[in-house]
Amino acid sequence: MTIKIGIDFGTVRVGVALSAPDSQVALPHATLINDESLINNLVTLIKDNQVAVIYLGLPLNLKGQVTQSAKKALELGMRLQEVLSEIPVRMIDERFTSSNANAALQAAGLTTRETKGLVDQVAAVAVLGQALEIEQRSGSLAGKSPQDWIGE
Repeated sequence: MTIKIGIDFGTVRVGVALSAPDSQVALPHATLINDESLINNLVTLIKDNQVAVIYLGLPLNLKGQVTQSAKKALELGMRLQEVLSEIPVRMIDERFTSSNANAALQAAGLTTRETKGLVDQVAAVAVLGQALEIEQRSGSLAGKSPQDWIGE
């Protein structure tokens, strides 16, 4: 049974999506608070769900350059790779996932207040969905490892 995780990193909240077992379907799972317990909470979630691949959103700017937020996401990716060395961590360009998630939820008639927290999960679904599509087309893991981004 193969399960993959998509993570939408944010400075306040972190959205999490999981794939259905052995499937190309990404499903919203949780919204975590980005505090000192984030790594432990993610590690527990990853181990409890027997995750095989971690896809972490990388918030590049419109020119594809690494931003301050992207540096923090890369730090999270490096930390996860350090703690969970047997599980590949891959960074996925997620420039528009949060804004697209907000737009989709508002188009569904939800207010900004109603979408707080949910938008992070929807963005995580977009990160994971994008990675699963790339995997399906290419036959290999999507994105690049956090180390591949160092120095860019």
